[in-house]
Amino acid sequence: MDCSSDESSELSETDIDDYAEKSYVDLKSGKFVARLGSDRFRCPFCPGKKKQDYRYNELLQHAIGVGASNRAAKVKANHQALAKLLKEDHADAAATLPPRQAIALSNPPKPVQDLEVFVWPWIGFKNALAFHNYFKSQRLGKLEWKETKQHVKYVFGWLAKEEDYKSGDPVGRFLSANGYLKTVSELEQEMSSKTDNLIANLTQQITAKSKYLQELECKCNQMNLSLQKVMEESDLLHKRYNEEMRNMQSVAREHTQRVFQETEKLRKQLAEKERSIERINEQVAQTDMERRKLEEERKKR
Repeated sequence: MDCSSDESSELSETDIDDYAEKSYVDLKSGKFVARLGSDRFRCPFCPGKKKQDYRYNELLQHAIGVGASNRAAKVKANHQALAKLLKEDHADAAATLPPRQAIALSNPPKPVQDLEVFVWPWIGFKNALAFHNYFKSQRLGKLEWKETKQHVKYVFGWLAKEEDYKSGDPVGRFLSANGYLKTVSELEQEMSSKTDNLIANLTQQITAKSKYLQELECKCNQMNLSLQKVMEESDLLHKRYNEEMRNMQSVAREHTQRVFQETEKLRKQLAEKERSIERINEQVAQTDMERRKLEEERKKR
């Protein structure tokens, strides 16, 4: 199961707790393996990541950070389940990891670089050692620089230490003006402290941004509900308008049809009356003609 593949799956924010509980059950049952050894772990939900070997506290920070991020809901749920598994089922691994201060005191035979102090800053301790070893192999190291009188013809190099820093020559004055004396363990502790503070700050920022995102999602949901309500009311008004228009058109058609029928009826009645008047006029004319004819006949007698 990969983080990238989970991000494409649909899961609402309200379902995170339920899905996280289901994922926790799968982890506990062994469906997904998180622990590789007594103090070695892996993230079963990020198989595509380059880092696959975590200590307990590293994986716990990873799980808490992703679980509180603004990633997809399923990704957050899976990592919340992983954090719960580490806290509740693998807390024994945390007990095997002493604090860094205890580590510094509980390992008496320290490496040489933990006992010696070096001039800092450098660009990476490993590269600084390679730089030192290269010039030493070319017989252009510190010892040769002290022995030779022809300094200007060669380039010498070595890893500056306490004696160089505290020397009164130009090298010492340059180092004391531009650097500090620190052991490797001090640098590691300082960098680790900075990393822990950075992780804590990032986790806090992620939590705050996640809360802000949830608030935005809540407002967005409210706006969507309001918009949906407005759209439903608009659809209802549109439907009512269309229905009223159909009713008005139907009434208008019926009225027009009645007017047409009544007009046609009146036209027929008028035509019938005109024909009746013509017949009466014809009868009157016939009667007048017959009357004049009778009068003429009477006069002839």
